[in-house]
Amino acid sequence: MTYVKLYTQGISFNEIKYGIIFGVLLFALLLFLHTRKKYPFWRMMAAMLLYVFMFVVFASTVLSRPDYGVYNYETDLFWSYRYVIERESREMARQIFLNMLVLIPAGFLFPLAAPGACFKHTFFFGLSCSGLIEVLQLILQRGLFEWDDILHNTLGACVGYAFFAIGRFCMKKRRK
Repeated sequence: MTYVKLYTQGISFNEIKYGIIFGVLLFALLLFLHTRKKYPFWRMMAAMLLYVFMFVVFASTVLSRPDYGVYNYETDLFWSYRYVIERESREMARQIFLNMLVLIPAGFLFPLAAPGACFKHTFFFGLSCSGLIEVLQLILQRGLFEWDDILHNTLGACVGYAFFAIGRFCMKKRRK
């Protein structure tokens, strides 16, 4: 419960309201496409899960953070790895690992939701989402912009796609 409170304390009612309104509009669009036989139900559910997941990610990484009043950024690529090596920091190593984990579900759900999505599309989806999170953190002064986080999140999306590809391969083998 404390974990949920920590990540929702900075989110205003309006932000939640707009997230729900946009989610309902997305659901209506997907339902319309489904009734026109252009979008299967399972793909519609994957798209909604992806939306809810990404809303939670954006809410916990941008919206729930306090306004620090300063632009925080670290533009040195791979600084976190050097930090881990030089200081033998388990905490920073844990942060790197957690940043990779963040977008694994998105990397798995995106190809399920997007017809014809391949690794390249998933890579750019992960890169775009991560870049947007970092840029919003910088502009809104609600966190630390760092290239390493963009790298780690994008790698996480790629790992999610690998899980999707393995699952698809196993399903194809099973059908034969």
